[in-house]
Amino acid sequence: MLTFETITIQDRDWIKTINQTAPHASCEYCFGNLFIWQDMYHTQICRIGGYYTASFQTESGTSFLFPIGTGALKPVIDEMLLHCGEQGIPFKMHSMEEQDKAALMQAFPGKFLISHCRDYDDYVYDVAALTSLSGKKYHGKRNHLARFYEQNWSFEPIGTQNIAECLAMQARWLAQKQNDPALLHEQKALFRAFSNWEALGFFGGLLRVNGEVCAYTIAEELNAETVVIHFEKADTQIPGVYAAINREFLARCCQKYRFVNREDDVGIEGLRRAKLSYHPIALVSKYEVSA
Repeated sequence: MLTFETITIQDRDWIKTINQTAPHASCEYCFGNLFIWQDMYHTQICRIGGYYTASFQTESGTSFLFPIGTGALKPVIDEMLLHCGEQGIPFKMHSMEEQDKAALMQAFPGKFLISHCRDYDDYVYDVAALTSLSGKKYHGKRNHLARFYEQNWSFEPIGTQNIAECLAMQARWLAQKQNDPALLHEQKALFRAFSNWEALGFFGGLLRVNGEVCAYTIAEELNAETVVIHFEKADTQIPGVYAAINREFLARCCQKYRFVNREDDVGIEGLRRAKLSYHPIALVSKYEVSA
């Protein structure tokens, strides 16, 4: 039987090693994502030979992160199937990418039901394009930026010296949302992120207007070419602030990367429009698998 365990900071190094030897584009494989959201999904991690997977608990039951690693895939899936049989739970996997889909179908032809989950596709952009914002398609974004740049503003990287100010800004942002209970898990994830900032290898940036923090963003390296944006918060009463935190952070802190993954839209129409308005160069298609 497989053994699933609570994720700790000590798991970061070996998970990152596997991620580097078996690169994937999905944000779900960022160690930081697994770690900071574990309270919401009761996430647990499991090593299977040269692979790893994770279990997640939702209202629809247990689901497993598609395993990644090196070596043969079939024995790993066989062990997961056996585990589900022993536990008396349905076999379900999520976040399977296109390359994994082909490998799974080759190893288990006709065995699984596979469905595309558009709501969870990640949006990937060209860092250089989002930094320059040149061309007709970004005309509106440049107008938003121009309004923001009229302010008395400044940018600085996030570090232990200003995390408390980011948390204070987050409290104001949440108050604007009338302390929506649905945001409770996000609050916990944010607090876990800031509390383990250096150990997680997170980095980020903030904007000030008249000296007060009005926006911040939190990121993590997925691989040598890609950075993932986990959180982006801003005071919407300030014109152009979201466009500004996006552009300034990439310009000042992410120039060594080719791509930026801004995660999914979870099916929220307004969020989808916003992400599409930045003209992604690719969507990372994700699939669910059931036996």
